[in-house]
Amino acid sequence: MSEEKTGQSNYSSLWTTVTKELEKGDMSANKVAVLESKKIFQKALDDKNLPGKNTDDKIKNYANLFSNSDKLKYARAMCKKIVTNIGFDISTEDTREIIKGYREGIVDLEKTDFKSWSIKDKISLFLKRNFYSFPKKSKQLIAILLTFSVLTFVLSETETGRELSRNLVEINNYFFYKIIPMIGIIVVSGLIILGALYVYQNKKK
Repeated sequence: MSEEKTGQSNYSSLWTTVTKELEKGDMSANKVAVLESKKIFQKALDDKNLPGKNTDDKIKNYANLFSNSDKLKYARAMCKKIVTNIGFDISTEDTREIIKGYREGIVDLEKTDFKSWSIKDKISLFLKRNFYSFPKKSKQLIAILLTFSVLTFVLSETETGRELSRNLVEINNYFFYKIIPMIGIIVVSGLIILGALYVYQNKKK
């Protein structure tokens, strides 16, 4: 199996274990070879520093990087069966297909050059790398701050914004100087009336 023996330029030394296990030609060795291939692919994926919750999430979000993402998904599914299903059997043919899927995925990752990406893709990657792992509340806070910043700019730097600001100030002043005092008077009057009724009832008793 020349492909497995050759490996990849940056990961050639890591394929030694896979090659040795395949040469044994038994079921257990096939499983070890598959799981070792999975580890090599995981390292190649980690080296690219792609954002994502887990490997499956990264493969899904960056399917365009892989020449055959379906083959990778199949390889991932088979690995999960090997790990979780006791007594799961895997044929030599399936073993070679799975390893081939991982190897092709590694080749695709090595060919990926972020420098050739569009500005839009670079910005998207930057944001995902730096904000993907932020706690949900932190993301919400950042979104609120950015929204506030944009609104501040619009309100202070555009004629429409300045007009809107003046209207908001007038509404705000009306609310604080007219509505709130009126509510206060009503509440205080109500309390006085209730107090008077309470005193009157006690006197009658």
